[in-house]
Amino acid sequence: MRFLHIWFLGWMAILLALPAVGLAYNTLRLMDETAADVASGQDIGFAGRIDRFVATHFGLRKQMVNLNRDMKKLFSGGSRRVVEGAGGWLFITDLDVLGQATGQRYDVAALSAFVNVADELRSILGDRPRTLLVAIAPNKHVIYREKLPVWAREAPVRTELDALHDRLRASGIDAVDLRPALKSWTADRLVYWRGDTHWTAFGAAVAFNEIVQRVGHSGAAVDLEAAFGPPVPLDRRGDLVAIQQLQEKFVEFPSLPTDPGLFSEAPFERTVLDKGGSNEIYKLRPRDPSDAPSRRPKVLVIGDSFSASLLGPLFMRFAAEFTWMPNRLGVPDPDLIRAIDPDIVILEAVERTITSFQQVPGA
Repeated sequence: MRFLHIWFLGWMAILLALPAVGLAYNTLRLMDETAADVASGQDIGFAGRIDRFVATHFGLRKQMVNLNRDMKKLFSGGSRRVVEGAGGWLFITDLDVLGQATGQRYDVAALSAFVNVADELRSILGDRPRTLLVAIAPNKHVIYREKLPVWAREAPVRTELDALHDRLRASGIDAVDLRPALKSWTADRLVYWRGDTHWTAFGAAVAFNEIVQRVGHSGAAVDLEAAFGPPVPLDRRGDLVAIQQLQEKFVEFPSLPTDPGLFSEAPFERTVLDKGGSNEIYKLRPRDPSDAPSRRPKVLVIGDSFSASLLGPLFMRFAAEFTWMPNRLGVPDPDLIRAIDPDIVILEAVERTITSFQQVPGA
């Protein structure tokens, strides 16, 4: 019996020591992250750096966060991929997004792959004058922080997205921050679905306005007050509702377009360039050739589900043609990009994936 006690205590000591060992192993990364913050003018002081570093890098942090999440779901029901906040708001937990939103995850070293992807896109576009813009769709957790569970509402001084914008700027790559504009509407309009990971049509239009202003086509911006009606009740089962397997009605209050054609592809000819399940590459062109498309720019959006359907008709308010292809967390087919020959390229990704991009070969 005494032997069993010693064996048990020995294993407990090993388990308790693992976080400290992991922290010691990761400590070398502190100097790189500190230098990056100082260079960007966002230094939060020695005490702040130590606090953030310990919270971010202690050994087995991710496994412990996931274990805590799984235990809660085991006893409360539902999916471990979803957490419920105030007023029945649902939030995804994939990719440690809660750690990212609260600043407990601050893996700036992993951002280099995204910057390399953007830089490789710039190289693919060649020497002819073109516009390349990075537009990150913010996590719903950031836009509706007050709807998160109480323990996840504290806003960090600095996030991975802040660091990414700094690194893109240092590389000479333009990026638009969509967070201020989206947050400015949350008191009056639903910019993200309560039961879905994505933005609403209104939120997509807000993002579009910010993007076109940045690329020099502000005249194509949507008049949000005129184009959308007041909030109305709508029974809608979004992706998070489906994941959570909720059976009752799920009522949202979106602002719907007053013109049903605002997001319609009906006026355009849609051509599928490549089929890949739900990630098909497609192109939109005006059906009427008299629309003088040659005098308008060609737009390419390399994105994800946030931009796959809603943004095409909006960009066709000023574009000769619009092409969408998935970012696939890396560099898409360079030959296809050159064949499309775009004038404006938007690299779009959702915030929680910015540390998941794959390193460009040879970069």
